[in-house]
Amino acid sequence: MSRRVRICTISMNAELYRRESTREDLLTAAEAKIKRGALDKPDLFLLPETFLVSPGAGRYQKEDNIDQAGNIVYERLGSAARSHNAYLVAPLILRKGDKVHNASVIFDRTGEPVFEYYKTYPAPREAEHGICPGPSKPDTFDADFGRLGLAICFDLNFQPLLRHYYDQGVELLLFPTYFPGGMLLQTWCYLYNFYAVSSHAQGYESVFIDNMGFEVARADMFAQTLTHEFELDSVVVPINTERMRPAKEKYGPELEIEMHRPEGQAILRYRGGETTAKDILREFDIPTKAERFENKHLL
Repeated sequence: MSRRVRICTISMNAELYRRESTREDLLTAAEAKIKRGALDKPDLFLLPETFLVSPGAGRYQKEDNIDQAGNIVYERLGSAARSHNAYLVAPLILRKGDKVHNASVIFDRTGEPVFEYYKTYPAPREAEHGICPGPSKPDTFDADFGRLGLAICFDLNFQPLLRHYYDQGVELLLFPTYFPGGMLLQTWCYLYNFYAVSSHAQGYESVFIDNMGFEVARADMFAQTLTHEFELDSVVVPINTERMRPAKEKYGPELEIEMHRPEGQAILRYRGGETTAKDILREFDIPTKAERFENKHLL
């Protein structure tokens, strides 16, 4: 069954904005970009890492930089999500009890905060300044279109987190970040066959990566707010033309088969409504990549 999801990623150049901008300026700029992105009617908005944090020494201890449920930032971000009937992922610095976390908050389509992710692996400088790590095996979030996992910036360097998400059936990785991620982000998508979207906080390098690890869309200085669509009802399989051919003959244009001969793999996407890509694989005895290699290809 087709599960198309439209995601709007928002880049904000911290080096450009923060030197002469107040926190209110930053929030207003983000709201303006959300409004612009809403013209594409996305299902989810993704903002960049710590997009409201002012620079300078002690940035993680400044009370003005620390948010909590119910404050004005929550109210305005929740209002934006509700106004556009979309999920909104907002990376914030949160205080939970006596701990401070580099976190991401998910607001649902009604504007309610429904999920929090705490950065699993704070960078050394963050740890030195009081940012506490989240759990080593964080929860995932089930949106109405699929299962989401989150990683923030430095997290991307640590394979156990990404393998955990694979084991939990994550379909889409959300990656708000300061560094672009590059081949590292593509590698995890290739290995674990999830889609990924980044939101870049230090320039305009937000990207969309498909579940074969290929970059399919990229923001730039002229497209700081960028929307792209993924079909989540898709599966990566080793190329097997003898079994794929009859499946294509039966399901026609609703079954897309995207061949990647150098890798010896293909992406099967089902755009119809009466079955799913995995059902079609079972119907024609086509193994997934994970089944073909019995997961022995994984780190």
